Amino acid sequence: MGWGLYFFLYYLSGLRSVLATLEFAYKHYGKAPFAIDVDENQSISYQQLYEQALSISRDIISNTIAADQPVAFIGKNSIDYFLIRCASIISQRPFLALHHHLDRETISNLLTNINCNLLFYSSNIDRHQLPEDKDIAVLNIRTNSFLGLEKRGKKHSSRENYTYNLSSATTARQPKIIKISERAWINSLYNYIRIPGKKPRKRTSFLCMPPFSGAGSVTFLPMILSGGRYIITNQTQPSEIYQIIEKEQIEITYMPPAFFSRFIAFCRQKQLMPACEIIVGSDRINPNAIKVAVQQMYLKVTVSYGMAEVLPPLTSYIPNQYDNFERFCSVGRVNPTASIKLDLSNNTNFRDRDIGRIMVKASTIADGYYNNPIQTKTAFREGWFITNDFGRFDKDNYLYILGRDIELLNLDGKQIFAKEIEDVIAEKLEYILNMRCTNNTKGDVIIFVEEDSLLRKDADKKEIGPTIKKIVQDKFSIDCKVEFIDSLPTTFAGKIDLLELKRMADGK
Repeated sequence: MGWGLYFFLYYLSGLRSVLATLEFAYKHYGKAPFAIDVDENQSISYQQLYEQALSISRDIISNTIAADQPVAFIGKNSIDYFLIRCASIISQRPFLALHHHLDRETISNLLTNINCNLLFYSSNIDRHQLPEDKDIAVLNIRTNSFLGLEKRGKKHSSRENYTYNLSSATTARQPKIIKISERAWINSLYNYIRIPGKKPRKRTSFLCMPPFSGAGSVTFLPMILSGGRYIITNQTQPSEIYQIIEKEQIEITYMPPAFFSRFIAFCRQKQLMPACEIIVGSDRINPNAIKVAVQQMYLKVTVSYGMAEVLPPLTSYIPNQYDNFERFCSVGRVNPTASIKLDLSNNTNFRDRDIGRIMVKASTIADGYYNNPIQTKTAFREGWFITNDFGRFDKDNYLYILGRDIELLNLDGKQIFAKEIEDVIAEKLEYILNMRCTNNTKGDVIIFVEEDSLLRKDADKKEIGPTIKKIVQDKFSIDCKVEFIDSLPTTFAGKIDLLELKRMADGK
C-alpha cells in the first residue's frame, strides 16, 4: 500500500487507527527495536510496544476511569512516554504530558485544573516531586500495578478524543493548557510527510532530545510506519550528543534552537562532521548557526515554525538551498497545509510598517485553552489563531519571525524588536552563534552573548564587547551593554526563557 493511500485511510479511520497502526508495525517489524533509551539502558520492540500499550489501556478501562478525565504522564525523555501516549489513545482517554522540570505546585494545579485522576510516572522521577492528593492515583509504570485504585465515575465512550499540551508560558499561578482534538493531532502527523523530502526511509534512526513531547508527537506516525527507531536521551552536552549520533548511526535528529547553536559551535571547533540531518524549530534561530552548519559544515538542516496551539509544521525550508544571509534569518515559506497572514492594524509605532502579528489557520488548530473561555475567545477567532508572534514576509513570501511583545524595545518613540538588533550584529560578527538582546526596567539595552556558542574561544572579550557596541551605535544610534554568560536560560520546552533573561538584565 502506498504512503498516500495509507495515510488517507488512516485519516478517515479515526481513533481506531492508532491500534491498527500498532498492529501494522507489530506484524511488519516484530522484535525490531522501536525505541532505545541510552541513558537508562532500556529498549522496547514493536511487539512490546503493541502488547504493553494494549495491556495498559485495558487496565485503564477496567478500572472505570471516566472517558472525560485525562490520563497524565510525567517523566524524563523515556520509553514510558510512548507507552502511556498510545495506551491513552487506544482507551479513548485524553492525554496530558508533563515535563519533569515542573515543580509540585504547578503539577498539582494542572492536574486539578483538568480534573485528572490518574497520573503515571516513570521510575527516574523522584516521588517527592509528585502531588500528594488523595483524589489522584499516582502510579509508577514500572510496578504495573493498579492496586487500590478506586472506582472513579461512570464508564462512557467518547467519539472525540483530546490531547492536552502545555504552553511554554505555563506557571504555577497561571496554568495554560491547550486542548487539541485527536483529529488535529492526526492531521499534524499526516502533514509532516507532505513536506518535500520528509517521507522517512525504511528503518530510519531518529535521535529524540528534550523536550520529548515535541519530537515524539510530531514524528511518531511516520516513524512507526517506516519501522524506524527512536534513540532517546536527556543528555544536553554537545560532546555526548555527538557520541550518540556516531555510535547509533543517527540519520535524523531534532534539536531545540538554543542547543543547536552550542552543538554547531562544538562540532566546528573540534572539526567534527555529524552524518545526520538536523531538524530545528520551536524558537527563532541565530542565522550564523545556520550559515556555519550549511556553508562550512555542509550539513542538511531543516527549519520549521509551529506552536502548541497550531501544531507544526506550518513553514519549512532547507537552508543549504540558499546563500543569502537574510534568507538564513527566515523560517521559510508557508506549507500548503496552512494559511498565515499578518495583522497590520496596530503597528503604527514600528520602525518597519510591514511587521504585523502573525495569524494562522490550519487543520491542526487547537480547540482553545482548557477551562479558560476568556483567553480562548481572545486568541481563537473565526477559524484563525492569533499568535503572540510578530513577523513579516519578504517579496518572495519567506516568513521572518521577529519576536513577541516582551521583546519590543522603545527607541526614540519607535518600537524595534530585539531580533532586528541581533541580526545586524550576527551579520557583522560571524563567530557569534547565539545571543539575545533585551532591556531592563531602566530601559537599558543589554546584549547577552553565549560563550558556549562562540567560535572564537580565544577571542578577547574586551575586543568583542566594544565591537558590538559600535555596531549597534552605528546602525541604531543607541548605547548598549554587553554581558557574556556560559549558556542562555531556557524553559522546560527548550525555548529561551525571556522572563529569566529580563531578571538577569535587572541583576536579579
